[in-house]
Amino acid sequence: MIHSGLGHLKSLEMIESFGIETIDIGYSESLTHGLEALKITAAALGREARAETLLAEIERRLIGH
Repeated sequence: MIHSGLGHLKSLEMIESFGIETIDIGYSESLTHGLEALKITAAALGREARAETLLAEIERRLIGH
């Protein structure tokens, strides 16, 4: 389960007690952190190549080319 660290701690502990892996991507307060969260999420899902493609597209659009 991927979470932002802002959820209810007891619920998270219960989920982990069932052996479910949890990944805390933190709360995104900036674009930079949001992009890093995307990389972490993609790695957890085994989709790193897709994330790199998406990140390149985001960068291209932000630059305006």
